[in-house]
Amino acid sequence: MTKFLSITLAFSFVFACHNHLLVTKPELSRENTYISFVKNTKPYQVTAEIGGESIHHTKVIAFSGERYLVEVTPGHEDLDLYIDGVGIEVDTSDGFKRVVRVSASETFIDISLTAHPNSQQFTLQVSQLNP
Repeated sequence: MTKFLSITLAFSFVFACHNHLLVTKPELSRENTYISFVKNTKPYQVTAEIGGESIHHTKVIAFSGERYLVEVTPGHEDLDLYIDGVGIEVDTSDGFKRVVRVSASETFIDISLTAHPNSQQFTLQVSQLNP
């Protein structure tokens, strides 16, 4: 399990967009990454592998009126995507491609990925859309 976490952290560090990255906190079977679009409006992208009991969390600092496009490729039946947060609306009509609208003055958008029973490699891209 430790080897898996080390490999996942290495992939995330190597393939993540560092201009958005605020902090990454790897924990036992969890990885929490906090990102912001305040200084860089280009899409954030990370490629990683997840499986078993692991959960990959990406938390976006978001403000009222903002919209985000969350895309996960490849979409696979063993891969689950969850988006949660206070004061957000999520359009779930397109499986692994979702639009998130922020109504709260300030919030975190929590994007969680799990894969069970088989591990999966994925690419997560988060883009800030024009209001």
